[in-house]
Amino acid sequence: MARPRLLILPLLQAWEPATASLRVNVLLLPDTHPRKPLSDGWGTPIPPAPSFEGATLSLQAGFSSDLDTLPTLIAIDLTAHRFSLQPPAEQEAILDELETRFPITLPPKAHVPSAATRLGKYLPESYRGAFAFVSPRTSLAFVDDRYHCALRCRPKGPPPVPRTPALSWPEAIAFALRHPKLARSLGLIHSVTVPVGTTFENGGWLCLPLGAGSTFTDQLAADGEFVRTYATRVPKLVPGEARAVFTPTLFPVMPNAAAIAGLGNFDQALREAAVYDDGFTRIVHASQPRTRDPIEESEDGTPPVEDLGLAVGWDDEDILLAQNRAIGLEPDGSTPAPAPHAVVGYRVDVSRDDDPTWRSLCRVHAPTQTFGPVTLGDLDWELPFEVHPRKVNEQLYLPIMFAQWRGRSLVASSQEERRLQGIDKDPTSGNHPAGLENVRLRWGEHYRLRVRLADLSGGGPGENDEPDSPVQTQVARWHFRRFVPPGAPRIVASGNVVPLTQFSISRPTLGFPEATFTAIPNAFDTLVAQMQAAIAAGEAVRPRLPDSDAEALEIAVFVRAPGFDPSGDRDGFRLLYSTYRAFPSSASAPLSLGLSFVDCARLSGRSWEAMPAFPGPAAGAIEIPTARDVRIRVRCVARNDPEYFGNDAARTGAWSDLSPPVRAQATAEPPLFAPVIQEDALASIFLQPDSSLLAPNADAAPQAVPWAQLASRFAAAASVVEDRGTLLSNSGRRAVFGCSGLKHHLPPDRSSLTITTPAELPGRWLNVIRLSIDRDWTWQGLDAPALVVRRTLRAVGAAGTPPLSEQLMTVVMQHAVNGQATRGEVDRESTDVIVVDAFEPLLVAGLPYEIEVTYEVEARLADGRTENAMLANRLPVATPPAQTPKVVSVGHAFSDYQIGENYSHTGHRLRRLWIEFAEPPIDPRDGYFVRVVSHAPDPMLLRSSQPADQAIAFNSPALDPELVRVIRPGQSDDFAGLHAMQPLESSGTCRHFLVPLPPNLPPDAGELFGFFTYEICVGHRARTPGSPFWSTARGRFGASLMLEGVQHPPPHSDCEARWIGDDLVGSSTFAEAVIGSGRVTADPPNTEVWMMLYCQVLQADGAAHRNILLGRKRVQLRRRERALRVEGTPRWPAGYTSWSENEIRHQLTTLGLPEDMPLSVLAVEMLPEPNAAFDDPLGGDLGEVRILRSSPLVAVEARC
Repeated sequence: MARPRLLILPLLQAWEPATASLRVNVLLLPDTHPRKPLSDGWGTPIPPAPSFEGATLSLQAGFSSDLDTLPTLIAIDLTAHRFSLQPPAEQEAILDELETRFPITLPPKAHVPSAATRLGKYLPESYRGAFAFVSPRTSLAFVDDRYHCALRCRPKGPPPVPRTPALSWPEAIAFALRHPKLARSLGLIHSVTVPVGTTFENGGWLCLPLGAGSTFTDQLAADGEFVRTYATRVPKLVPGEARAVFTPTLFPVMPNAAAIAGLGNFDQALREAAVYDDGFTRIVHASQPRTRDPIEESEDGTPPVEDLGLAVGWDDEDILLAQNRAIGLEPDGSTPAPAPHAVVGYRVDVSRDDDPTWRSLCRVHAPTQTFGPVTLGDLDWELPFEVHPRKVNEQLYLPIMFAQWRGRSLVASSQEERRLQGIDKDPTSGNHPAGLENVRLRWGEHYRLRVRLADLSGGGPGENDEPDSPVQTQVARWHFRRFVPPGAPRIVASGNVVPLTQFSISRPTLGFPEATFTAIPNAFDTLVAQMQAAIAAGEAVRPRLPDSDAEALEIAVFVRAPGFDPSGDRDGFRLLYSTYRAFPSSASAPLSLGLSFVDCARLSGRSWEAMPAFPGPAAGAIEIPTARDVRIRVRCVARNDPEYFGNDAARTGAWSDLSPPVRAQATAEPPLFAPVIQEDALASIFLQPDSSLLAPNADAAPQAVPWAQLASRFAAAASVVEDRGTLLSNSGRRAVFGCSGLKHHLPPDRSSLTITTPAELPGRWLNVIRLSIDRDWTWQGLDAPALVVRRTLRAVGAAGTPPLSEQLMTVVMQHAVNGQATRGEVDRESTDVIVVDAFEPLLVAGLPYEIEVTYEVEARLADGRTENAMLANRLPVATPPAQTPKVVSVGHAFSDYQIGENYSHTGHRLRRLWIEFAEPPIDPRDGYFVRVVSHAPDPMLLRSSQPADQAIAFNSPALDPELVRVIRPGQSDDFAGLHAMQPLESSGTCRHFLVPLPPNLPPDAGELFGFFTYEICVGHRARTPGSPFWSTARGRFGASLMLEGVQHPPPHSDCEARWIGDDLVGSSTFAEAVIGSGRVTADPPNTEVWMMLYCQVLQADGAAHRNILLGRKRVQLRRRERALRVEGTPRWPAGYTSWSENEIRHQLTTLGLPEDMPLSVLAVEMLPEPNAAFDDPLGGDLGEVRILRSSPLVAVEARC
């Protein structure tokens, strides 16, 4: 279809029920150069046509009463009503001015709808909530986030190519149509009144085609496309009944139904024509941005920094379809029907909820309008508010909301408004807002909004008109509240003394238009006055007024927590307390705020100001703790008024720092260290290496010493946590470590200690100092370095040896914690100082001594003061003697004989085992010690067929391994290890010592017939008042010597003799072999017991008595008779022998002695001789057989 050269568009303006006529604006639109013949360049032969300039047109009214069919030439009834449209007198001058003002050089170009120009629109929640929305009516509309994503994720590319300033004549005419008087002066708009009578009682169609004889009728007759006539739908009009009329959509008048059917689908256009035939929109909705992102509809976001006012939208889907019909393809890909959308813009009306009068936000006044030489006069009208799409990522979208009302006109701004907004140019070409004196946008107020349509001629219903069939959705109601929080307070510090303690704080300010939304009296005029004063002073400032809604100052006092403490915020501070201070009643008066520094060891130990009821007291200094980094943050707070504020976020402003973090030195604090209990504050630990636990007969030594176990044992003794060689505090406790005497690693914050060489741990004193700094974690009152540790060592008893004093280390305390301190139940009220000091046991001239160790921990405070903690401990000797014993000889020592009266009997002799050493103990405080290792019976006492039993380990007390020895202050000597071995007794010489019997063995124990293996070593003896010598168990004894085959003197032999009838019967016991708890003696015994019979005679000189041997006999074992028992002796195998009275008398007579001589007996036990037999071992064979033991001489009671 060819592009017409002239369009005739009738636009309904008003229904005059009294005269039954319609006022219509006729819009004439030439589609080519208005000064050139319209027939130039027409494709088919037609008669030459004049130009649009100067042309007089004759129009004839055509009616159709059938709304069921679209208007066609054959269906239109032409009436006798004709209208002559004369060219205005100023038409030529205006065309001259257009050609002068604009570079109109481009030829007309028909727009071809395509998918690339298809529109899209997001349907906001306010629209969906304004009616019973189910789903979008068209695929061009959507409710997902594709539009939001397109705005936020725009691809980077080259900037758009600037458009050339050249225009075509249709574009210049479009410019003129936006100025009604200019368009009329150009001959584009004509007004006519068409009498219709009762033609449209049921509605119909109205068109104004060219009448007979009119200009361009010859060309139209030659080609029906040369001039296009459009028809407007006419609603039901009843004479005498008023109603609003409007032309939202125009329809082409085609020759017949077939021609119009080929133009496409008119369903949507017909709907628009019916729905908007009164010129009012149907669905009006409003919203208010609640976050900084104006397209975000939820409250989940950053509060806005400025109030964009009230966002208004209307009929989103209908406008989308109508505008898309003009530029893009239908959603199904078809070409839209040529039904022009006759709406050029909209007019928004507003009123307060309690005011029934509507006031237009689009009314403007333009005084003395001129266009070149043509004076158009004053202009008072409603400038339409236009809705245009925007291109985002090559896609055209309609905006989410169409208008943004900020309390002023929607279409024009005054010079003062523009200057307040920082705008220099006037985009509205001299139009000034009008009629808004009684309409002001205020927070807390309720408003109503409606929207009227404006057609291409600038016509449409007025603000006093009402919809023909009003519906509830045509009016949007909105409670306009404040969502912009108060700004930052204005802070001015007083004085220059650091830290600052006095501040003057003023309310935040509001600019334009936010200040006009408040109840500030004459806000706009005051802002204008400020602006004018700034202009006069040459200052480039934006006028602002104090925010009267900010009624109080909220003050939050934060203290810096240690680094990595989760209780702190992103900057490491945690809240101490909050309070309010009310601003003065005068909005311009500042609040005076002072700071007062207070000392406190623990923040929890002081009652801080509680949060008062809003707005709080008007005076009073803010208490700030000393010796801490303190951040003071302030923000403005408004009253709790849900009718005025949109949410809680709008009541509270953003936090501002009153000043940089402040810190003041403490002046009077309690002692730094918690009360020191010596037993808890110092532990001296001595570790033994694991290799010391290996058995002497172990088949193989371990391939590697498990040093990790040493670190674990040390940590357990020191009450700290160990993790792969790293010492940490217990969970929930902050600790600062220091170390001396060990290879170690400390992290920068000193929160842990890594023993890099655990092999250094055993064999030295590991002293662990644990002090508690009685300050919470936020306290920072120490200098750098914070602690100095000194140590003094003194050898106890080493006369003339001076103490050793030295400074061990300095400890730096960083304001940080590690993860271990913040696990579990966290104690933030104190900090542990854990110092590990290692040193070797002290030797003086090669000899060990007890050690008195004293530590001084000096804390250096930031104000120059110092505090000291003194700790002392006394440590036992942990170094064993270095001397190894050397045995020279071993023997038995006997006491002197004890002879009874007349030598009739003798007493038992004391017998002891003695050892001679090559040298005495080097350290006079030491001695020799022995320990029985094993015992075995004498094989001479065993049966010849019985194999010798294995040696039995002697049950002696084991030496404490002392894997971990912990010494605390005040601990007493525990004689550790002293009872594990037996000290040898001095025999009066420095090298000869007596060996005591093994523990739990009496002198008559059968084990004494056997052999012993002894371990001999030099050891530290028990302390005495004159020789203080406290030793650990593992440091008690030195290297040992094993001495095998040691035999103590055997138990005493006992014998007894008595007269039984005429016989003197003697008895004695045999030696036994004992191993463990059992007897393994041969049966009969291998030994022989001989009984010797003596008589006593007086020596010739009478000085003493002597014994004369009368005879000897071998004792025989009697199995079934009980052994004679001597009181306190065990039941051993007993033997008997006897002499008859005659034998005794014969012997006495032979010797020439009286028969009544006193008699005594003696038993001698002989060891067996396996290689020979001797019948008289105590007579002729004397000296050939070894004597085991002999009994004392026992007197025989005289026979009665």
